[in-house]
Amino acid sequence: IDRARSLLEKARTRAPTPRVWMKSCLLEWQFENLEAEEALLMQALKLYPTFEKLWMMAGQLYQEKGDIKTARAMLHRGLEKCPKCETLWILAAELDEQQGSTTKARSLLEIARLKNPKNPKLFLAAIQLEQRAGNKAAAERLMATALQKIPTNGELWAQEVSMTAKKGQNHRAAEGFKKCDDDPHLVLKVATLFWRDRRHKKARRWFNRAVT
Repeated sequence: IDRARSLLEKARTRAPTPRVWMKSCLLEWQFENLEAEEALLMQALKLYPTFEKLWMMAGQLYQEKGDIKTARAMLHRGLEKCPKCETLWILAAELDEQQGSTTKARSLLEIARLKNPKNPKLFLAAIQLEQRAGNKAAAERLMATALQKIPTNGELWAQEVSMTAKKGQNHRAAEGFKKCDDDPHLVLKVATLFWRDRRHKKARRWFNRAVT
């Protein structure tokens, strides 16, 4: 470990890149040297403020230290520097939700979609937030909007099939294939429907199709 640490230190001096700094931070995190990781992260963020993974690591670090206020601040500073990073938006919203503030999480994901209007993962995060909150109607409205704006996204159609009543799932899957034929997410979803219904031969064929 000392040898690895020494090599990374040389790399940061002689061939510095955001990934080298990230790996240095990861080494310290892996061996639970949180103070050393924090020091490296603060230096790295000054050098590479638009490298989103560093902000994610900073948020994770302060959550592990139990400092939720600073974790939230780090994620929000990251969003200022990297507004197109869907994962940062989702992590920040998840942190708010974990702290019992669904309203803040919802608001954050709304802002995220305004800045990234055709990002399917942000729509999915918002839909799943409403599902966890028990707001079925809100989840359905969001899904309708998502499919209107991004009609060819298989992840959204797979989620739509999951949200449909059992007797209508095959029909919705067929509608989805008209928009995004052979999308692996939707193919996988259909495979799980066959598996659920114990139609194992068909399920196996569709799982193989998804892999292909």
